[in-house]
Amino acid sequence: MDDLTSRFQHDQFVLQVGAGTCRYLAAFTRGRSVYSVALDIFQAQLLECTGPVGARLQGDARILPFITDAFDALLAVMTTHQYGDVGRRRFLVEAFRVLTSGGYLLVKTCSHDDLARRYVESHFPSSLASNRKRYPSIPDLTREMQSVGFNTSAVEPRVTREQLSKREFLQKVMNGGNSTLDFLPRDELVNGLARLRSDLNDVNVVDLVHHHTLIQARRE
Repeated sequence: MDDLTSRFQHDQFVLQVGAGTCRYLAAFTRGRSVYSVALDIFQAQLLECTGPVGARLQGDARILPFITDAFDALLAVMTTHQYGDVGRRRFLVEAFRVLTSGGYLLVKTCSHDDLARRYVESHFPSSLASNRKRYPSIPDLTREMQSVGFNTSAVEPRVTREQLSKREFLQKVMNGGNSTLDFLPRDELVNGLARLRSDLNDVNVVDLVHHHTLIQARRE
């Protein structure tokens, strides 16, 4: 992301789809002379948006409510797996349309190897198979981008670390910090959460290691 943000210094327009509370968009634009737009299908998420964000709009990433050639960069952070195959192609076509010539699409997602390293896998056995159906593989996703006209200029694995108290971690899990849990059978969810609490019985601080993949694509 640092390499991409260094390209935007003056009077640039940046859009994030599925912006949620705008945490990533605010970090992307902070300290730079850019105009940012946060788009999310849930108005309640946007109401929690803080930081240097120019506009907040409720809308669908598959039908972007913007004119052609409107933005210099578009961010999609952990959203492309949520649209399904048909919806994802619609989003990519729309992303290509609203970006200027030379504009960049930055996608943060999980490769299938990234998914296997997530903390949920050891406690919820069916989650990996479920996620691999939801998340396109990185080769498939880059091919989809190229099929609508993007040049995928970089694919980079990223590792970040997060430290949470046990209470914060369990609250994050229970409050939907990982959407995988929404797709699990009820018995597996209940038993997995019980095992997770048991494993953390003597733990005060949880060290999380997050594995993701960044794809940078350019509209030629």
